[in-house]
Amino acid sequence: MHIARLTRRILVVVTTLSLLAMSLAPGAVSAPRVAQGLAVSKGCEAQTAVGQPYICNYIITNANPPNPSQNTLVITAIYDTVTTSGGAVTSVNLLPLLHLNLAGGAICVGGSLSGTVYFGATSCTVPYGGSITTADYSFYTVVNADYAFQPDHQLVDQVTVTWHSMCDILTAGCNAGNQANQAPGASDITAGTPTITTSATSALVGLPVTDTATISGLLGTATGYVVFQLYGPEASATCAAGDLVYTSGQVAADTSSGSVTTAPVSFTPTLAGNYYWVATFTDTDGGNIAPAPTACGDTGETSVAQHPALTLVKTATPATYSTVGQTISYSYLVTNTGNVSLAGPVTVTDNKATVTCPNVNTVGNLDGNLDPGESITCTATYTITLADLNAGSVTNTATAHAGGTNSNPSSQTVTGTQKTGQITPTGTTCSQFNLGSADTLSQLNYSIKNGQVSAVNPGVFFYWIKVTAVAGSNTFTVNQSQSDAFAHFFDQAAGSFVYSSGCTKVSVQSITTSTGVTTVTFTAPSAGTYIIGIKYNSKSVEGFTAPSGDVIYTFATGGVSGSSQNITLKHP
Repeated sequence: MHIARLTRRILVVVTTLSLLAMSLAPGAVSAPRVAQGLAVSKGCEAQTAVGQPYICNYIITNANPPNPSQNTLVITAIYDTVTTSGGAVTSVNLLPLLHLNLAGGAICVGGSLSGTVYFGATSCTVPYGGSITTADYSFYTVVNADYAFQPDHQLVDQVTVTWHSMCDILTAGCNAGNQANQAPGASDITAGTPTITTSATSALVGLPVTDTATISGLLGTATGYVVFQLYGPEASATCAAGDLVYTSGQVAADTSSGSVTTAPVSFTPTLAGNYYWVATFTDTDGGNIAPAPTACGDTGETSVAQHPALTLVKTATPATYSTVGQTISYSYLVTNTGNVSLAGPVTVTDNKATVTCPNVNTVGNLDGNLDPGESITCTATYTITLADLNAGSVTNTATAHAGGTNSNPSSQTVTGTQKTGQITPTGTTCSQFNLGSADTLSQLNYSIKNGQVSAVNPGVFFYWIKVTAVAGSNTFTVNQSQSDAFAHFFDQAAGSFVYSSGCTKVSVQSITTSTGVTTVTFTAPSAGTYIIGIKYNSKSVEGFTAPSGDVIYTFATGGVSGSSQNITLKHP
């Protein structure tokens, strides 16, 4: 900031019958200067400020005249002169403007007297030993340019008195046309030391963010401007040169009231993240000490290019199912992957399940928001239906929500492992097999009597198989095989049937078994899935020489994938 010096000269003029003006150069003094009987001293404030009046008072005394009995002095005018960077400014006659305290027989005319205070004087007569003391007065207000004039920032004034004595009338040449001068005295000027604060805004990516600056503590009528710079996006406030994305023009900051708020500036980010403003104030008239630029990351200097985002990851346990009524458990991991906090609650919608989420104040910093980087886990369960079992898989889709933001849709598929074939105990129904709730029979027990197989238990069992049939006549063949030389097969028992997918018996059907081969023939009302349930007599292998070990029987339906099922004739 350019600094200035103000020189103030105070000129007191005394009119004489024969006026001889005499100029005195200003200079520093420590005591009043006495000139032919007139002493002038002044008292001015030691410090003033831009925009404030400069206040002084004066004492004019008739002291030590050449002829005390005759030398009465007459004062008729006081002038005040101010010299600034713009040149000298001379005041009007201040004598009628001052409040005067009269002492020692001093009298004034042209105005009015109230007690010892006279105002509006056109002239004053001061006898030897008398004095005039003025009240505080200022005719000049310090301006910015005064501070900017010289490096020492000082205001200097000087008092000059021109007077005549009464003896000038009586005796020719007696003290005629004299002046008294008060040498200059200095008063420091204080400039404004303003502060700068800012107020930045945030917005969604693609919308403008703004900043304004408020300059406070200005003195006088200030003229200046602010330049804004914006850096980002940055993970932390460094304001690196390479991150500069915007520089404003000169935004006006003019005021006469001591503070001013600039018009806003704006920038539209295309990338999410934190952006940091730096504002610099420049005083163009020199009356204020410019504050330092705001620091990177100062309060009020951060704009967030907001990108609210939720990510949903869904998992299912178990990954497969095989029976109606089986429960699938789902876990939903919801994470705030954006850069703004999202107000709770967090919810999840799922097209097949009701999802429960904990309160957001149970995670992260335990506040009411799901903050950036925080995650919350929601849960749900789903029960497998017959339709799911028949469909072979269950796929559900979920979306998380928080603070008006939706996550990505997340789908999860659980695969059904529906049994095409199964060997079950005798009491199994078609519906149990169809729903996947039937128990599997894996072995037959027996005892040996006289070296022969005896008392096989259980006495009967079912072989179930699902087949795909065409509308009309269909034939399927079920073959038995053994893992041992025990060459005896299970015979068919009463209670073997063909069913529709809904476990309704097909009206036209035939099931026969001979030497380990079962032939199934039926007429399907329509194409689709049909269920064959063949009941076998376990005791049909009794009475034969007992095998030396376990015998594994395999039942398989020709042309049907996954139809092979095993049962073990367990050696005792």
